[in-house]
Amino acid sequence: MGNGSSSEPESQGDFITILSIDGGGVRGIIPSEVLSVLEAKLQKLDVDNKDARIVDYFDFIAGTSTGGLMTAMLTAPNDEKRPLFAAKDIAKFYQDKSPYIFLKTPETNQPPSTEEDSRISDPVEATEEPLTTPAEVINTPATFLRGIIDIIVELSPEAKDYVEPLNTYLLQPKYDGKNLQDTIKGLLGEKLALSETLTSVIIPAFDIKHFGPTIFSTLKAKRDRSMDAPLADVCRATSAAPYYFPPYHFKTSKPFNLVDGGVAANNPVSFCLL
Repeated sequence: MGNGSSSEPESQGDFITILSIDGGGVRGIIPSEVLSVLEAKLQKLDVDNKDARIVDYFDFIAGTSTGGLMTAMLTAPNDEKRPLFAAKDIAKFYQDKSPYIFLKTPETNQPPSTEEDSRISDPVEATEEPLTTPAEVINTPATFLRGIIDIIVELSPEAKDYVEPLNTYLLQPKYDGKNLQDTIKGLLGEKLALSETLTSVIIPAFDIKHFGPTIFSTLKAKRDRSMDAPLADVCRATSAAPYYFPPYHFKTSKPFNLVDGGVAANNPVSFCLL
């Protein structure tokens, strides 16, 4: 069972306990309420541990998108190596911070910022290495749609004023992601590493360069330093829902170009069974 430390999980007898939290945006308030009730029940039942936390009872906690953020909040350690947040704090977080994360400002109608350490507007341009095949470039949705717009303008220059706004309204994300990133880093800080979680976590994202899932996990982070990313960056990546937020680019010893984990698996339990 989960033991509140960052060591590898020890199974209880012949079984391993897994908690899986689906994605769903602000609907994450629903599982957050369930988790709050569960933790309160565990504290009543565990007479030897009145400060019982969910992390104490699960060998693995997996979360996608908003579920990944909840996973991080449940397993991030404080200075005493106990959970930084109680389950009841998560519901309050959604109530307090959702309006800020999805705040509509005049800037949200503009192309997103291209700061190297946070947001990218074009996944192809953001990668340090070229994509391996032309087919990958063609299959990038934004590249393909921009190509269509360029063709229309080339064939009919008078249509330019009508089709170019599509670049903003169809191809650019609704929010630039800055408020989301600021909120996550305010919760978890910038230095807390994935390998430090109090029980093993599994948080998927989707790699838009290699067109496949990237699975962040505590166990993998302990074996491979390139996968031991800051927990805040992992949460920002798995929450980069297409249409709403731009892809997220960050580096460890290698670059990552990622979007919402729900593109790979909105229900992450399958990755727990691998």
